[in-house]
Amino acid sequence: MLLTDRVIPTRRTMTLFFVIETSANMIGDKMRVVNEAIEEFVSDFQNLADNNPDVEMKITALQFNSGTEWLFPPTPVDCFAWKGLEANGLASFGAAMTELDKKLSRHDDGYMSAIAGSMVPVIILMSGGEPTDDYEGPLEVIKQNMWFVYSIKIAIAIGDDANKSVLQKFTGSAETVMEIHNTQFLKNMFKRGPSSQSTCRWSVISLE
Repeated sequence: MLLTDRVIPTRRTMTLFFVIETSANMIGDKMRVVNEAIEEFVSDFQNLADNNPDVEMKITALQFNSGTEWLFPPTPVDCFAWKGLEANGLASFGAAMTELDKKLSRHDDGYMSAIAGSMVPVIILMSGGEPTDDYEGPLEVIKQNMWFVYSIKIAIAIGDDANKSVLQKFTGSAETVMEIHNTQFLKNMFKRGPSSQSTCRWSVISLE
C-alpha cells in the first residue's frame, strides 16, 4: 500500500428514535417543554458524537396525533436542527407502534440498514395523555421485533395525566418511565439519564 493511500475506518451507526405524542393532550406547556428540551438535548448529543468519532450518530422522530408522521429520516446529528412541533387531534399510539415496527428493520424502507452495521437503537417515547386507538395488538407485534427487544427504551410521562401504565408496557419496566412537569427537569434528565438503579443505563448511550 502506498503511503499516500488512506484507510477509512468503518463507522458503526447508532440511531436515536424520538416517538412524540402531539395530540390535543399536549397543547400548551406540555408541547413547549418537549420542544425546548429536545432542542437543548440535540446540542448535548452533538458533543457526545464529537467524543465518539468511530460511531455515526443519527436522530429521527415520529410524531403521533390523529395519524402518524415521520418528521425526517435518520439524520447525522451534526446536520440536524430541531423544528418545534404543534399539538392537535387524537393520540394514535397503536398506529405509532405499527410505524415504529416497520422502521426497526433492515428492509429497503427500514432505518436499521446501515452498511457498516447498526448498534442497538435508542427509543425515547414522550407522551402526555391516554391512547385513543387500539394499541394492545400493535404493542404485542412490535415486541416480537428483535431491534425493539434489544433497544434502549425510555418513556417520559409529560404531566400528571399521562397514562404511565401504558408507558411501562412500552419499556417493560417501571424504572424506565419518568414523570416530568417542567423544562428544566426534562433537560436534566437528558443530561444524566435514568437513575443508576435502572435496568437501562444511560452509559450505554454514551458508549462508555
